[in-house]
Amino acid sequence: MNIEQLRYFQLTASFQHMSKAADMLNISQPALGSNIRRLEIELGVPLFDRVGRNIVLNSYGEEFLKSANSIIDIWSEATIKLKSMRDDNSNTVTFRMPSLSNFDALQQTIYEKYPKCILVNDDLYFEELESFLLDGKLDFCITGRAIESEKIIQKKISTTRNAMLVKSTSPYAAYERANVADFKDALFCDLASNRASGISELPQVCDAAGFDADVVFVGACVADLLDAVKFRGLVAWLPEYILKGYQLDGISIVELDEPGCYCNLYMTWCEGQLLQKPLAYEIREIVEEYFISRVNEYES
Repeated sequence: MNIEQLRYFQLTASFQHMSKAADMLNISQPALGSNIRRLEIELGVPLFDRVGRNIVLNSYGEEFLKSANSIIDIWSEATIKLKSMRDDNSNTVTFRMPSLSNFDALQQTIYEKYPKCILVNDDLYFEELESFLLDGKLDFCITGRAIESEKIIQKKISTTRNAMLVKSTSPYAAYERANVADFKDALFCDLASNRASGISELPQVCDAAGFDADVVFVGACVADLLDAVKFRGLVAWLPEYILKGYQLDGISIVELDEPGCYCNLYMTWCEGQLLQKPLAYEIREIVEEYFISRVNEYES
């Protein structure tokens, strides 16, 4: 038994599908099946039940997965400590997440645990993400919509609601809840980064509601949009969880309940590439927990 076999088992257990796991690991399905069988022979018990052409983790497998996860975590932590002592690019973690997010707070959380790591929040367009992940140029990313690919792993980590932000003295502030169509005559501000992050785009949402968004200002960050709402009376469209931590004096939030007003957040990575960078694997988990906690804190 070795750490590679445990990782193979961990990913196969996650998918409960041999061919998908093999594709993610960039190995053949027979090679993966052979590794799983050797592991089962060594343990003396089957880890999966075969149901037709599918596999299902059985009670032995569920129990062993707990131990495998612990062993892999210990191995990753030990490897990170050793590799962090080397003066190479193993300390550099490259990722992409919505620039909507409070990156400073996340950086502080990561640096407290890994003070020597180098974080690079790469500025990529959504359409570039898949190739960068597969080539190892990007360790992981968070997007607002799924990437259509069978070669990478995508995990939906949360669902959050978008809302319209309006000036408190605006007639729109009288709405507690509204439809997107109620803003057909509004002047909007938008983020230049939405297309890059895959976050639901304002023009698409307005088009679905039957009108063209009249965007008169494009900002580089959330603070730019909040200023445009507060001082220019423009209307902004943002995920509600993003607003936590910002001063919203003079700004009202109008909630929307239409299906297109909900945004999924996906953590996306290439398992074969990420397994080669234990530090990136660990930081991916920190970033994922950060986003989940942000959404949960806002909704509670």
